Amino acid sequence: MNEALPPSGFPDYRDLVLLRQNHPARRLLAADHAPLVLVFLHAAFIAPNRRSLSQQTLVTLLEDQLFELLRQMAEGSETDPKVRIAELERKRTEIDAEIERIRAGELELTWSNFNGHLS
Repeated sequence: MNEALPPSGFPDYRDLVLLRQNHPARRLLAADHAPLVLVFLHAAFIAPNRRSLSQQTLVTLLEDQLFELLRQMAEGSETDPKVRIAELERKRTEIDAEIERIRAGELELTWSNFNGHLS
């Protein structure tokens, strides 16, 4: 489009219609899964202020993000209130135990400590 700009420097109606129909960013934003893609791109590039990643690093980050999403979906899909409450109570027990370990001076850093944030 830039090569075909009119002398005024502003695209005309036809240029804008073609841009709306064909521009990859516009198509991405209109896609059903755009929120998932944008969250991943933000976590992989914007939040850590990175401009490039190796293909392998990008694949690994995407796999981690998808695994986390699947885990969240599986955990939140229980419809039996008793089972869901039992799961939440189990998590609460694990969290309470971790809090006690940290208070006792045992701080172990793992990927799960970053709560899904990619860095």
